[in-house]
Amino acid sequence: MKRESSIQDNPGYEVVEEAVHLLAKLQFDAHSGTSAEGKHVLVNVTPTMSSGQNSIRVLVTCYAYAHRRVDWSTLRIIVQQKGSNRHPVSLFPLLKRGQASLQGLEPAGYSVFAYHRTQQPYQILRSKRAEHTLAADSPPERPLDKPLDRPRTVYRSEDLTATLSPSEIGVRVDFETANPRHEGARVEFCFVAPETGDILVSDRVILQRIPAEQLWLGTWEGAVGPEAIVEFAHRLVSE
Repeated sequence: MKRESSIQDNPGYEVVEEAVHLLAKLQFDAHSGTSAEGKHVLVNVTPTMSSGQNSIRVLVTCYAYAHRRVDWSTLRIIVQQKGSNRHPVSLFPLLKRGQASLQGLEPAGYSVFAYHRTQQPYQILRSKRAEHTLAADSPPERPLDKPLDRPRTVYRSEDLTATLSPSEIGVRVDFETANPRHEGARVEFCFVAPETGDILVSDRVILQRIPAEQLWLGTWEGAVGPEAIVEFAHRLVSE
């Protein structure tokens, strides 16, 4: 299988990994921000009320120590309202300087999470069975989109590998780890519209051991929806 992506190839990958870990600890509300400090990075969340006092604007900042060069574009940010059953509808990209600006949030308490994202969009190829109903709705392939015509490893780190594959109903996702401390861990993931950050499909899987092997797998298969061009994002959650 062709090796598509490895987080170790990205500048400052250990800084990114630490930022993901620190951001998952942060909570804020309309009147108080929060921050966390690690070995490589400082993460900060600053909320401000809008002029009408009816919504919150939030600035999320990741600051790498020693002016290290970091590819922050490998992350997207999500905020989850505490006590709400509503699922988030968008992921926000971190910009070049390690910042994301979120606007229009209801005055409430929130948790912050970061998702790893694919470095370029993928085109989900429709099965022959679905082509006659979906072809008219499928956007044309753009030069930078990779067709999902075979299994593609879209993420690889010391702890987790994520692979996308074409399937009869849309796409299959396989997560794999050889680290026993992640047994029973969940992987939350979503397919995102690249231009808007809108979440098209979101779900989670549990990593379970394969009998007689030192491997833990989680698999999902399903349809992604009317958008054929997608970005994939995920986060590993070990309780």
